[in-house]
Formats: sequence, structure tokens, C-alpha cells
Amino acid sequence: LWIHLVATGLFAALVAVSQSPWVMAATLTVLGLAAGMYHPVGLSFITRSVRERSMAVGYHGMAGSLGTAIAPALAVFIARLWSWQGAYVVLGIVALLAALAVFASRAREGMSTERAQPEQAPRPVERGRLLLAPLIAIFAVNMLGGFIYRGALTYLPLHLKENLGLHVLGITPEDLAGYVATIALVLGIGGQYIGGWLGERVQREALLAPIALCILPFLVLIGVANGVALVAAAGAFAFFNFMAQPAYTALIADYSPSRVQGSAFGVAFFSAFGIGSFAGIFGGVVAERWSTEWVFISLAAFEALIAVVAAWLYVAARRRARTAAG
Repeated sequence: LWIHLVATGLFAALVAVSQSPWVMAATLTVLGLAAGMYHPVGLSFITRSVRERSMAVGYHGMAGSLGTAIAPALAVFIARLWSWQGAYVVLGIVALLAALAVFASRAREGMSTERAQPEQAPRPVERGRLLLAPLIAIFAVNMLGGFIYRGALTYLPLHLKENLGLHVLGITPEDLAGYVATIALVLGIGGQYIGGWLGERVQREALLAPIALCILPFLVLIGVANGVALVAAAGAFAFFNFMAQPAYTALIADYSPSRVQGSAFGVAFFSAFGIGSFAGIFGGVVAERWSTEWVFISLAAFEALIAVVAAWLYVAARRRARTAAG
């Protein structure tokens, strides 16, 4: 973890002092690789070191959403006060200070013991084995969720401009469209907390399908509504979308032996971001052929697929629990 922070801090500083476009391209590439190390490393560290995995991941996501919402405004403020190079230098220093804090804390993995979930059979991974089919199902849910979120976030600004049809609290449709990402992250903070809290009190496999069924109608409503109903549907989609994240992130750890959890999270984020990157192309084809309304209706079909896969995951977990009970 501290290696990731040191590399991020150093290469952020190197971006600031780059003297040519080629050098800047190289340093930005390595900076991206260093930053990309975080999620597999950070999440595996958390899930191998706490009892309440879902709640811990919820807090982690809340902090991440808050940081992602604040960072652009902070970078712009520093750039206007100093320069764009100054923004990279300051954020690089923040990363290096975080590395020192991690190193000085002497935090180590495995500082806490596992705790069984409510009404749940012992995990196969507790005996060092891995059930591949459920883990693939969780990866699929994660991947489809990333595709839906990226597609919705890409086309929601244009959709609001074309279909909102009113000012909300004095904000024009054009301005509101520009705030979409920040609004989604802020609403997501509440969703992540509730999702983490529920993940410690309800069998995690039982959460995914109901949340997907909550998201589905709001995606359809975004497509067909306008005015205040459109804004409310977009807000509800963001809230429930982020609510699911703590559960399926904790489930990846639940179904992965400790020795491969980092790799499991790497696969999960690679698939979510990789497949999610095609959402823009998919949405562009749909919007060009029909309209932005059909982008969201199409994404609702993918959400229905998530509900089906999640329902199978729950049924398989219950069957395994009955078998373990004798």
C-alpha cells in the first residue's frame, strides 16, 4: 500500500516538471499505473484485516466518493492560485504524506479474525478452497454494474439537457448536467453507508437481487420521465447503485482464499473498468439509432440480468447452507 502511495506521489511530481509532451505522456502513463494499484491492494488489505468487511468497505467507498467529488475543485483552486503544475505537486505531496502515515502506523494484514455472516454456511474459503462458479457470478455482477454505471453517467448529462425542461432550484438544465458526476458521488455516500450496514446484518448474497430490482425501474424512469421526476429518478439510481457496492465487494473477499484476494480484486476492477469502457460505445450506437431515452431503457435490461445472476447466487448459497446443516 505504501509503495503505491510513494509511486503515485513521485510520478505526480514528475508530471509537474515534465519538459516535453512525450515526457509528460510517459509520466502520466506511469502515474495512472501507480494509481491503478490502489483498489486491489487497498481492498484486500481491508478485507483481510477487519471483522465487519461490508461496513468497512462501505466506509472506504464513502471516503472515496467524497475524495473524488472534492479533488477536481481542489485541483482547480490550486491551479488558479498557483499553476497546473502546482496542483500535481500538492497532490503528490499529499500522497507521500499518506505513505508516511501508513508506514508509521505499522498496520499489518490479518490484525482481526473472520466473523461468520448471519444465517450462512461456513465459507469454502475458510478451508482454503475456492468455489469458482459463485465467484464468477460475483465478477459478472460487478462487471455489469460497472457497465451500467459508466453508461448512465456518460449519457445522463446529454439526456438532462434534452429532456429536463425546467430549472431546478434556479439551476439550468445545462448547469445541472455539468454537476451530474458530483451529485451522483454525494448521493452515493449515503447509499454506501446503508449498503455496508445491511451487509453486516443480512446475508450478503440476499442483498444483490433486491437492490438490482430497485435500480431497474429507476433506469426506465430516467428514460421516459422529464422535469422533477427525471431528477428524482437519477438521484435514486445513484443512491441504490452505490448501495450495492459494499455487498459485492465484500462477497469477492468472502469467496476468495486470503492468499489470492489481491488478484481477485484485480480481476474484478479490471473487468468492471474494462467492460465499462465499452458502455460509451454501446450508448452512442443506441442514442444515434434511437435516442438517449433508449440508452437507459437498454441499461435496465442489463440490470435485469444482474438480478437473475444475483438470484442464482443466493439460491446456491442457501443450498450450500442446507447441505452443511445436514
